[in-house]
Amino acid sequence: MPSRRRCGVHLTQRGHTPHRPRVAAARAAGHVHELELASWLPIKQGLTPHKLRHSHRVWLDEIGTPAILTHDRLGHSMPGIGGTYAHVSLLMRDQLRTRLQARWEAALDERLAICPTSPVPLLNKLLAGRRATA
Repeated sequence: MPSRRRCGVHLTQRGHTPHRPRVAAARAAGHVHELELASWLPIKQGLTPHKLRHSHRVWLDEIGTPAILTHDRLGHSMPGIGGTYAHVSLLMRDQLRTRLQARWEAALDERLAICPTSPVPLLNKLLAGRRATA
């Protein structure tokens, strides 16, 4: 069956995505009761919220977050002398919030450049807000 593309997603003539088997399997297992929920299936097999913590740690490193703040944010205690004498300040938290917000907005702009809409209602609302300010 020939396929076509819409916003970076391959669709068959009937409009089915290549993810159809995953959606069907999730429905059969009782995980999906509404079509909208199918949009929340993992992008990558085995992706879990815990694994996203690893990505978040990389983001923290990339924006130069102090080690004590990284440990605090991930719910860890910092070992050694650094954990004894270093403390998280309000300024550190404010700077982190500003940097993560900028990173989030850049990610939304990158997603908007791929396709201006999303079948996921929350993401679609966020993209609409970015379109309105662009």
